[in-house]
Amino acid sequence: METHDIVGKRILITGDVNTGKTTLARNIINLLFNRGLSSRIAIIDMAPDIPEEIAAKRGL
Repeated sequence: METHDIVGKRILITGDVNTGKTTLARNIINLLFNRGLSSRIAIIDMAPDIPEEIAAKRGL
């Protein structure tokens, strides 16, 4: 992935629990940060709250 593939675009990362969404987001952020583009990063986290019983059941 190159910066020209993502700069100026909106990226929506979706998926089930433990499918690599956070790792992908981290890689994108690191790429932009390392290219000196940290001032152009905006992150909106729309993850739902997970009830305690479900989190415990899934080991989260």
